[in-house]
Amino acid sequence: MMLLSYKTTSDVPISSRPFYDAQQIVQTILLVIAVLCIPWMLLGKPIYILMQRKKRSQITTEEATSLTDTNDHHKDIDMSEVWVEQGIHTIEYFLGCISHTASYLRLWALSLAHAR
Repeated sequence: MMLLSYKTTSDVPISSRPFYDAQQIVQTILLVIAVLCIPWMLLGKPIYILMQRKKRSQITTEEATSLTDTNDHHKDIDMSEVWVEQGIHTIEYFLGCISHTASYLRLWALSLAHAR
């Protein structure tokens, strides 16, 4: 899927041929979604906190005293800590995905070796 090589000629081995007609389209869409998830994971929480802070700063002091402090934990957090934390979580998640894929490939190769 990552190679995006779709050859349909008869000299290509059966294992390299597409399984169904729309395979190229489906795999390309899934790959684009996976790539778009990276900035979504990296930027989601910091942008949300910035929007909450902006909204909170627009509230007048009279309204602020009447509201309950349910989101008070976002007030005192330094934004550089939020950006670094999200970067670490994003990198950790994608390294985990790569590691799980490598483990699956090792198990697949082991099962193929035992099948011979």
